[in-house]
Amino acid sequence: MVQANPFESIYIATGNQGKLKEFENIFSQSNNPWPVNFSQVHGRAARDAEETASTFVGNAKIKSFALAKELMAEKEDNFWVISDDSGLEVENLNGEPGVFSARYAGENSNSLENMNKLVRELEKIPEKGPHKARYVCALSLLKVSGAGISAEFESEGYCSGEIRLEAKGDSGFGYDPIFYLPEMDLHMAELSDDKKNEISHRHFAIEDLKKKLKESVS
Repeated sequence: MVQANPFESIYIATGNQGKLKEFENIFSQSNNPWPVNFSQVHGRAARDAEETASTFVGNAKIKSFALAKELMAEKEDNFWVISDDSGLEVENLNGEPGVFSARYAGENSNSLENMNKLVRELEKIPEKGPHKARYVCALSLLKVSGAGISAEFESEGYCSGEIRLEAKGDSGFGYDPIFYLPEMDLHMAELSDDKKNEISHRHFAIEDLKKKLKESVS
């Protein structure tokens, strides 16, 4: 039986081109029963909303609700909004950088500055490794109908590995060059986009989200 398509297009609250590409690639995988077209509203809400929550889910909801509210003032038809908050948790640093992953070295820091700070912090501690870590992705999906939000979904996904002090690879983004996958003996930045999308935290969060959506329309 052909499953009903709950949506045809989604507005995504991100200004990060790497994240946008991953969303598009993962949602276009052959096992996805619903075709999706993403509209990236120029990073609005993701750029302007203050991420004040202490959890990834909390920050994802801040961004999705902010963008939904903004679009409700512009659009009369029904639509969907999705946002994510993701980052890296390092066991030997008590979960840092956590929700501050994108700004670990400062509000306007870039990926290289954040990675360098993380390496410096790990070099300070007596434990020499392995530095167990995991990527976390939290998603917030909202359905906007009429003048309000008619459905809300949340999900999380994880990818476990280790932090290595030497960067390798030139793919991916964020902390990928220093995120090591023991079972593959490769750094995340050494993987092709397709391979990364099979094992990434964002992949598992999206799979969990698709499962919840299927249950809601079945």
